[in-house]
Amino acid sequence: QIAPPRKKRKLDAKKEATLKQLYGVDTQLSWDEDADRMVPQLQWVVLQNMFTPQQQQQSASIEQFVRELETDVGSECGKIGPLDKVEIFETNPRGIVKVKFK
Repeated sequence: QIAPPRKKRKLDAKKEATLKQLYGVDTQLSWDEDADRMVPQLQWVVLQNMFTPQQQQQSASIEQFVRELETDVGSECGKIGPLDKVEIFETNPRGIVKVKFK
């Protein structure tokens, strides 16, 4: 049975403030980006403490660090299911990585 399409919702101020307080970013970590999908399923997973600022500084370059982390996270999360995107918030001190499954 196919669920009816859902309207794309805008985050209310309270929810947006909570996301900002928890993760230090605005609506970039919203769960509702693809709310208009026909079949409800797992879409985004937000991983915390995946890296530290010290690990970034020890790396030869930030670009290399991000590429290696994307590869590692992608290969591990790919064991669960096909991935659409891996997004790394390299300026976030909590080591946030956002993974989107297909």
